[in-house]
Amino acid sequence: MIEETLHHYARQDVPMPPLPVAQVLAEARRRRRRRLRRIGAAATATAVLAVVGAVAVARTFAGPSITAAGPGCAVERLPLPPGVSGGVVTSGIDPSGRFVIGKTGDRNAAKALLWTGGAVAVLPESFVPQAVNGAGMIVGFTGPDRHGDDAEQRPVAWDGTRLIRLPLPDGAIGGTAYAVNAGGDVLGTLVRADGTWVAVSWRTAGGATIVSVLPGRSGLGLTDAGVAVGVEQSGGRPVRWTPGTPAVALARPAGTESSTPRSAVGDWAAGPASKPPNGDKDADFAMLAARWNLRTGAVELIPGISGQWVSGSGAVAGLTDQGEPAVWRDGQVYVLPMPAGLDPGGSIVAGLTADGHDLAGSVNGPVAVGATGTVGDRSVPVAPSNTVPVVWRGC
Repeated sequence: MIEETLHHYARQDVPMPPLPVAQVLAEARRRRRRRLRRIGAAATATAVLAVVGAVAVARTFAGPSITAAGPGCAVERLPLPPGVSGGVVTSGIDPSGRFVIGKTGDRNAAKALLWTGGAVAVLPESFVPQAVNGAGMIVGFTGPDRHGDDAEQRPVAWDGTRLIRLPLPDGAIGGTAYAVNAGGDVLGTLVRADGTWVAVSWRTAGGATIVSVLPGRSGLGLTDAGVAVGVEQSGGRPVRWTPGTPAVALARPAGTESSTPRSAVGDWAAGPASKPPNGDKDADFAMLAARWNLRTGAVELIPGISGQWVSGSGAVAGLTDQGEPAVWRDGQVYVLPMPAGLDPGGSIVAGLTADGHDLAGSVNGPVAVGATGTVGDRSVPVAPSNTVPVVWRGC
């Protein structure tokens, strides 16, 4: 329920079942072939997108050039737990890059995974991890890992030895913890029986307690200074607040119909954005990111990347129009390398370190030879459920 509405507002990238993933693969390959035709036989892989104008406060970056990340950027496959051969998805990385979190198992009984310095451990409690801080505290939810099942999910925190059930405020029946900062403060989105949202802040030091409750809003990103970001349920307006203070609206980038601050670090917040559809398939599905300066309130529109994550330096990470994992900084989109033999279609970027140079994500394993499905009147490859967890270092 909560996630579905957020996806409507911001067209976020989420893992999909096999056949839709195949559609993504096919579309990504089609767009990549067309892009290569446009740049002809040029030796460079750089493509310059259309330049758009700037406005006073809601600034739009010129279409960024897109190029491969430098030779110092390397991709590493993360090890799988014993007895697991695939279907592992990462969901976050801590600000230092030491801890990576993820999950495996089915949607009714997910197994939480923690990589520390590259070594993997299956946590003893079943829950779906969403974020991790530099001390290794993990937040997420228990219950079914399905959209629309918010009422059956419960926000939790893993402190390294035990799973802490975070208390629900009056009227809330379920939901998810989405963010945790360096001090162990937690932010999440809960749902009431009537379907309305509640953004909730918890403090975990000395015992889990509710710090603030903000009805009608989602809680998605949280800085170490305690600045929270999310969206209003009615209309999807982006907002920011600190515990005990009213929410303040964040500006939307000019020309957009939605923008969702998904993450917040230091002075920055970022998330996906979208423009009103105009019937042009490529334009309607083009990736856009919004980046907010939480100190000044200024907002910028960044074309060419979905912008799920932001670093303390203002770098933004997400997917390109071709579905390639990438990081943006200073007007340039850097496409991240893929493990040998794997296609970027269906990739997920799950998090970005504070310095903006290390990332966690997942990529699809090879498509089974001969496996196909039908999309419309076309036969397309069907992607297996064998996602591969990865990290990118030095990008």
